Amino acid sequence: MSFYPPAERELFAHDALALVARRFPEIPGERIEHLGTGFDNVAYLIDGEWVFRFCRRELGVRFLETELAVVPRLAGRLPVAIPNLQFSGTWGEPPWPFAGHRIVRGRSACTLALSDGQRLDLVPAIAEFLSAVHAIPVDEARSWGAGPHPMRRIELEQRPRRIREHLARIAERRLLDVEPLGRLLDALVEQLRACDLASEPLVLLHGDLYSRHLLLDEDLGLCGVIDWGDVHVGNVGIDLSLVHAFLPPSAHERFLAAYGPVSDRVWACARFHALAHETAVVMFADEVGDGDLLREGLVSLGHLRVMA
Repeated sequence: MSFYPPAERELFAHDALALVARRFPEIPGERIEHLGTGFDNVAYLIDGEWVFRFCRRELGVRFLETELAVVPRLAGRLPVAIPNLQFSGTWGEPPWPFAGHRIVRGRSACTLALSDGQRLDLVPAIAEFLSAVHAIPVDEARSWGAGPHPMRRIELEQRPRRIREHLARIAERRLLDVEPLGRLLDALVEQLRACDLASEPLVLLHGDLYSRHLLLDEDLGLCGVIDWGDVHVGNVGIDLSLVHAFLPPSAHERFLAAYGPVSDRVWACARFHALAHETAVVMFADEVGDGDLLREGLVSLGHLRVMA
């Protein structure tokens, strides 16, 4: 069974360019490049300056609609650049949304093979960014259109089974020794079932923070965060999963000193989500042949194994 099922609808480059040129004549539309394909969207770069994203699954429609409603309200409130979603429209039948913005310059962290020391240097900027997002008043975020995630990002019925399936396939492909991660999963599920996550305060979340969505400048400083399609209100552990996946365990104490205290149950929640997310990243990257993302996913699982 493929981890990466085919798109429900596909907009190819020449059709995307024609659509943008017709809707937005202020964009010259002289050339188009495929920028990337994710599970929900395909992205194109037009004239080397404008990024346009188009839904390729019905599931992604609600996500992009929420992103269009929420992300423009964050302008000027965060310490790094984020997409300025200044173009939007619909395409196809039934109409699905698309969005466009000037490209956020920087290199994706997953392409840089960062050392532990280089990751450690990013801790203050990551803590500052997360603090700024999580400080947005929840009532205000809800008034913009941010609600709970429709896919229930933290739940203990189906997700452990899916994680175990991914671990089994990673082992079959001999990508990594997964036994320590299996033990970690068992321990996290036991810990989370014994605590009350519902009592934790809710915050505004980016919702899909990992190496691919962090942009670094020439000095390897954090300069941008992209792909806000999973923005929602939920448990802070969702975003803090970045700490367990992207940063080595030696950076955790420094992060908490900069970010602030985190309860044991939220910390466990963050590790659980990191394990779920990064096993899926490894499967996806291996299947589509993305060597950079596969390397980074295995690094992340290595960080989690150290703490198993």
